[in-house]
Amino acid sequence: SVFRDICHLACSQETLVQGQVLFRYGDLATKMFFISKGECDYVRGRNYSEPFSLSAPSHLCEAVLWMTWEHRGRLTANSWCELVAIDSQKFQDVVSNSSVRLSGFRRYATHFGELLLPEGSPCWERLSDLDLDSEDLDEIISCAFPTEYGPEVQEC
Repeated sequence: SVFRDICHLACSQETLVQGQVLFRYGDLATKMFFISKGECDYVRGRNYSEPFSLSAPSHLCEAVLWMTWEHRGRLTANSWCELVAIDSQKFQDVVSNSSVRLSGFRRYATHFGELLLPEGSPCWERLSDLDLDSEDLDEIISCAFPTEYGPEVQEC
């Protein structure tokens, strides 16, 4: 299945030590991350603002799977951390070779982009590497994969 292939071909494990910076504002993003153990601080923007504490099961940088993405903040480990990373290029290779779900992934990418960058309001400063709201993600999933997640799909 496509999900098995993503796990086997596009995922890897990364380890951070306390104080290690994983990415900085403006770095070109190449991976999405899931924090599986430990705690990290995320600071949004160029300037150092109040850090936002993240721990399992947080995920970051999903946008890199769907578009070219530059990190919008800095992530630093507060402790020894384990992360699961999805390489965006390998993910795209797997998905593009999967005719069964390709249309669903395309719909997901379109809806994700529309939520991240609403038409008429390109507010780059509000962008972040943090995950979207869970209700927004649920809506995107049900619109993109209606047969897998229920027949009652509202207007998407």
